Formats: sequence, C-alpha cells, structure tokens
Amino acid sequence: MSQVQGRVQVQAKMMTAGVVTARHFAEFADFEFEYGTGQFRGTGPGYIETVQPDSSGRLAVSRAAVARANTPVSEPDQAFIYVRATFIGTLDGSQQARFVRLRQHVRGVFGPVRSLDEKISLERVSVAELPDQTGLMGCENLTVSLSAGGGSAGGDGRSFSLVAESNAAGGGTGTRAPCRLESRLFSGDADKITYDHAKQQYILRAEEGRQAKVTYLPHNGQPQVLTGRRFEYYSDRNYLNANQITGVQTSGGL
Repeated sequence: MSQVQGRVQVQAKMMTAGVVTARHFAEFADFEFEYGTGQFRGTGPGYIETVQPDSSGRLAVSRAAVARANTPVSEPDQAFIYVRATFIGTLDGSQQARFVRLRQHVRGVFGPVRSLDEKISLERVSVAELPDQTGLMGCENLTVSLSAGGGSAGGDGRSFSLVAESNAAGGGTGTRAPCRLESRLFSGDADKITYDHAKQQYILRAEEGRQAKVTYLPHNGQPQVLTGRRFEYYSDRNYLNANQITGVQTSGGL
C-alpha cells in the first residue's frame, strides 16, 4: 500500500510456483484495513481493477478488446478475465469473505483479455466492437464476490460474481434509477442485475409493480426489445430465457 499525491494505492500479486498468476490494484481518497478481521473500507472517488485466469475456460478473446494491440495472442486456455469498477462514494469489504462493495455512481467493465498486462479500453473501441462476453454495468451499488470452484477442470479454479442494485431516488417518491447492462448482443435496464462468471449467466429483475427492459440480438435474427419482470441470459451461447414477458417488439438495431 502506498500514498501518492494524497491518494491511497493498494497493489497485490497472487503467486503460484513463483509465477504471478493474478494482479489486483485499487486507488482511493482514503483507505482503512483491519488486519485482525480482514475487513476494509475506503472513500472515493476511486476504482478497483483485477486480472485473473479464466477458470471457466470458455472465454473468447479479441484484439479489439484490449489496449495493447502488439501483445502476442495467448492460447484459448490462457485467457484472463479483467474487471474494473469506478465509484465516487464509499467502499467496504472483507478479505476473508472475499467480497467488495462499491457505492454511488458505480461504473464497471469486465471481459476477456489475453494476458495479465492487458486492459479493456472503452476509449478506443465502441460497445459494438467488444467481444460477445464483455459487459458494461452502471448502478448505484455493486458487490464483487470471489468464489471457489467453477473451473472446467474439476472445479479447482476461482470464479466471481457481480450484483448490481439501484437506489431509491426522488426523496420518498418511490422512483428508482435502474441499473444498466450493455454488451454487444444483450443489453438491459433493471432494478437488480446479477452476473455469475462460472455460469456465464446474467439475471435481470424488476421489483413488484415495475418492469425490466432488455434488447436482445438472437442468432440469425432481428434485435428484439422485451419488457417483463425477470430475464435470464447466458452469454457463452447467446441464449435468453424470459419469464412474465409483458411486451415484445422488433427493433432495427441495438
């Protein structure tokens, strides 16, 4: 942990047999860590960034997704997963429970890269150019959790999940600013969005009396705009399972 021009920077490397296999970086305005309990808290504006091996073994990488175009292409079983999230409010979490929660104006991006040194650069490419399994999220509360298992080789690897939630807005009016998900083949707005990397699964939910709205591009089909209470989407096979649909229309494009 270091301090640069009033900012706190935290860096960590995970080693296996003397080789760096994962990297984690974070920056905050202020940060506290309790060594006895493993709990930590921080103050924004700030961000977290992590790169780790893809334990699912199903990610497809693309040159368009990364900032360093001259990096040699890795074999498919060497793909890594990149996650970056920015926030302006607060952060808290637990090293032992392996989770971190970010609050207020959270913006996240996650997807496949070819090495530990690569990053997904939204400044250089548009959403339409990103790989199918890259996603962008916007919400007021985002929880990132690490979990054991989920790998393709006996479940020995580690995976992660995201939970994005909206906040009530308008001072008691009951209105909410929904969470936003964007990807090349599937996008949507909902009160709660979850992502399970091991399953390559998104779930979008609306609260009672409200509607979630998604845009979906099926294989060899026209984009569809659907409204309903719950949507379940699998990015590795571009499959959408929808419950309680209240509206469907064909769109000219995503």
